[in-house]
Amino acid sequence: MQKKIILIKALSSNINTLILYHLFVKNLFVKFNIQSNLTFFKKKKKKITFFTFAHVHKKAKEQFQLINFSYQISFSVPEIKTTEIICLLKLNGPKNINLNFTLSSKKYAT
Repeated sequence: MQKKIILIKALSSNINTLILYHLFVKNLFVKFNIQSNLTFFKKKKKKITFFTFAHVHKKAKEQFQLINFSYQISFSVPEIKTTEIICLLKLNGPKNINLNFTLSSKKYAT
């Protein structure tokens, strides 16, 4: 039976929903008996500066900070169940989480 490796990248600005989705994925993997590797949560900060007045007052600025949290999971699945698991993960994900799925081209025979 051939297996494919799937990499999931989850990105959100709300860490609570990201943790809840991670627990859902973990329980789903236990249910289907799938081994997975998790890279821990990463935090990226981005600052944006706006001028409040157009030309006269250059010192009048407003700054906003965007914080994004992300994590990655990689797992291997039999080729037959690949679409089922991707559909379960995609359809049950919250709307404020951006999910990216990557299928590897390598196939492992076991």
